[in-house]
Amino acid sequence: MGHSIAEKRELIYWFLDSHRLAAPGAEIILRRLLSSDAWLERTEPVQQVPLHGNLLLVAARGTYTYPFVLRLNGQVVYEVEEALELLETEEWDSLQLYLSINRTFFCQFCAAREQRAAENAQARQELTREMLLAMIDQALDHRDRKAFEVLTSKLKRMEEENARKQSSGC
Repeated sequence: MGHSIAEKRELIYWFLDSHRLAAPGAEIILRRLLSSDAWLERTEPVQQVPLHGNLLLVAARGTYTYPFVLRLNGQVVYEVEEALELLETEEWDSLQLYLSINRTFFCQFCAAREQRAAENAQARQELTREMLLAMIDQALDHRDRKAFEVLTSKLKRMEEENARKQSSGC
């Protein structure tokens, strides 16, 4: 997937600013990641807890995962101080980062992304409608009955689908 260092920083800052951490001291590890481009470069955020490989899991309060876990080179650590020492002393090539949040709450990133997608869909739909209207006008100007019927049928289907979506609350 390949996130940039800046994107990884933004994600970690967002996580720290938006959530109270379940494990006391876990912030220390995340702040240490933020302070090292070399560590961030070898760290990749993931959306699911991987079964294998190096993993740093940091949980926000109210989640059903462990509060803190570091799995590094076959060793598993649940204490922040021990984990920091392990990260500092062990050689490691990659680290998968899973930031556990309570998924029932809408995160700011998800809400913003969903809002943009809805706005984009609405803008595309309005553009399609305007194009159909222009093409209908053009068919009328050219007295093209077949094109007029096809285009008005498409417009009618589109408007019926929109009305159906609005009445169902989508």
